[in-house]
Amino acid sequence: DDARPDPAASQPAPNEPAQDPWPVGAVVRHRRYGQGVIEESDPDGVEVAFAGRGRKRFARRLCPLTVVD
Repeated sequence: DDARPDPAASQPAPNEPAQDPWPVGAVVRHRRYGQGVIEESDPDGVEVAFAGRGRKRFARRLCPLTVVD
């Protein structure tokens, strides 16, 4: 009786794309720029429009954003 969790159970199925943590249209918060909306997303980064602050681009690997529910 092996009670260890199956590591494959937490992986997406091969034909299912992994869910993007920063999808286009998501409302996000940045500690300096405030609340914004993701307008572009690609493998390297995301571009966010902030009211009164313009558009800013962030590298995914260093992305300082929090998704607002």
